[in-house]
Amino acid sequence: MEILEQQTQLPVTAILDLDEAKSELAQTNNNIEQLKAELRRVEDSRQPHALDEDSLAQLKASEELAKSQLEKLTSRAKELEKQASLIGQLENKKNDAENQVNQLGAEVAAITDKYAAHGPIDLVSAQDDLRRSEGTKNRLAEALALLNQLKDWLSREMPNNEPAQQQLDEQKNVLDELNRRLDELRQPLADEVARENQLLVKQEELAQQLAELENQALRASEPNEFEAIQARLGPVREGLDQLNQQVVQVPTTNLVQHGDLLNLPAVDERIHHLEHVLAQAEDARNAEAERYEKNKSFFEQTFIYFTKRGPFCKNGIFL
Repeated sequence: MEILEQQTQLPVTAILDLDEAKSELAQTNNNIEQLKAELRRVEDSRQPHALDEDSLAQLKASEELAKSQLEKLTSRAKELEKQASLIGQLENKKNDAENQVNQLGAEVAAITDKYAAHGPIDLVSAQDDLRRSEGTKNRLAEALALLNQLKDWLSREMPNNEPAQQQLDEQKNVLDELNRRLDELRQPLADEVARENQLLVKQEELAQQLAELENQALRASEPNEFEAIQARLGPVREGLDQLNQQVVQVPTTNLVQHGDLLNLPAVDERIHHLEHVLAQAEDARNAEAERYEKNKSFFEQTFIYFTKRGPFCKNGIFL
């Protein structure tokens, strides 16, 4: 009964490796078949008058032991089949989680490393990075939720699998770190994008005011119209000066640069051009007024001269 002696001590600890579970399951099934063969041999030995009472008693004891051991091995086989199934599920879930963590790590690195390596970038690219990072942050939250569900499943189905729990804890720490790195970039980046957009809004407001004044200048013909335009141009100039001052006061960062969209020199050039047009119009009005005064003075002096001199002729004779 060597087979029975080999199977008297059954393993009671959980199997944590799929290959190990499959190996023990195969060995257990093999032992079951050997026990069944042993039982058949015992049955075949029950021949009438072939054994004495002592031999028959020993044979019966061996049969009972074999049956008991067969029951234990059959139970163990079922347990191993369940463990193998759970371990297979766990490996698939862990691989999926690990692949997701690696993909998210690559996404976070692609965004954060850009600013660390290349310095400030243009506003349009920064806005695009903000949108991308929002999607990445949402996927990080989803991955963390799925990982917590996997940890709960593992605690419920394989409570003794501490190495797997440790691996999942490590993946959770990686996700937390990725989330922290992303937040460290997103908040200041969002602030700078908002600041640049605010500067562009103010620039657009000045541009619209200028466009209105330029159109009025094209239609103006009366002095009071030009004077009204000049009065309204002053606040536009002050607004541009204030905006330039805000740009100068913006701290230097490694995130967002002003770029071509913020073009305050172009606004300043338009203001100078309109001021020049208004100055030309004023010069023209002054020249016209001077000509008018000269002509008026000439006619007045001529009138006085001839008034004092008297008529040009008398009775048809020039004097």
